[in-house]
Amino acid sequence: LLSFWALETNFSSITGKLDIIRSLATLSYDGRRSAFFKRELINALTMLQRGIYSYPGERMQGSWAGAMGSTQFMPSTMLAYAIDYDKDGHINMWENRRDFLGSSANFLSSVGWNGDESWGHEIELPSDFDYFHSGLKYKEDLQYWIDRGITLKGGTQLPYTSGKTAIYLPQGANGPAFIVYPNFFTIFKWNNSEKYALGIGVLSDLIAKRGDYFDKFNLNEKSFMSFEMAKKIQAKLNELGFEAGPVDGIPGKQTTAAIQRFQLSQGTIPDGYLTKELADQILLK
Repeated sequence: LLSFWALETNFSSITGKLDIIRSLATLSYDGRRSAFFKRELINALTMLQRGIYSYPGERMQGSWAGAMGSTQFMPSTMLAYAIDYDKDGHINMWENRRDFLGSSANFLSSVGWNGDESWGHEIELPSDFDYFHSGLKYKEDLQYWIDRGITLKGGTQLPYTSGKTAIYLPQGANGPAFIVYPNFFTIFKWNNSEKYALGIGVLSDLIAKRGDYFDKFNLNEKSFMSFEMAKKIQAKLNELGFEAGPVDGIPGKQTTAAIQRFQLSQGTIPDGYLTKELADQILLK
C-alpha cells in the first residue's frame, strides 16, 4: 500500500489540480477514447450527486485523465471500491489516510491480491536454463520451474503458490532474475504496465528491508526507446517474420517474444531484453 501511495502521488504531495468534470468532458469530446471517458464523466457526476465524497476545497480535482485522490482512482474505481473506512460519514480519498489506504486495500483484495504471498522472489537460474522460456508470456505452474532446477537466491526452495508463475528478467540475462507470482499480475489491474508492477514490487521490498538484489540493477542505463522507435522495431520484426503483433509503439509481451525469436535466430541468449545494440541489429536486417 505504501508503494502504491508513493508511486501514484509521492505520498499525497502531487494529486493533481485540474477540474475533473472539465477534464473528462474534454476527453469525452475527443474521439480517441470518447466512450471510455464518457462513462467516467457520468461516474464523476454520480459521485457529486451522492454527496458523500470530500474534495480539497470542495472541488473535485485530479489528473488530466480523471484520476484523483492520494492513490489516483478513476471515478468508476472510486464508485466501486472507495470506502468510508473510519465511518465518519464521508469518503475522503485525498486527505484521510484511513479512507484512501483502506479503499486501496479493498480494491486490491477484490481483484485477487493474496496477502499470504509475495509479488515475486529473486532466483538462481541453472547453467542450462532455457532463456527462450523466460518472459511474462510464458506462465507455468510452480512445479514446472522447480523441476528445471530453479531455486531462491541461495539455493533454497521456492515458496508455494497454486497460481501461475513466470520467470522475469527485467534487464536481461545480465541483470537480476525473478520468479513472479500471481500478485505481480494482480498489480496489472491497477496499472497495466510490467515496469509499474516491478516498481511496486521492488519498492515494497525496499520498505520491508527484504531482498538484497537492488545493486544488480543497472540504474545508469539510458533509455533509447521512443514511441516511434518501438513502432519501427515492431514493424521490422513483423517484416522479418518474427510476429511482434500490432505496430502500436507499445512493446509488450508479444514484442518481447518476437525479440526472443530474433535472438535465437542469431545464436544469442534469447532473454528478450532490447539493448541499443540489439535494436540497431534488428533495424539493419
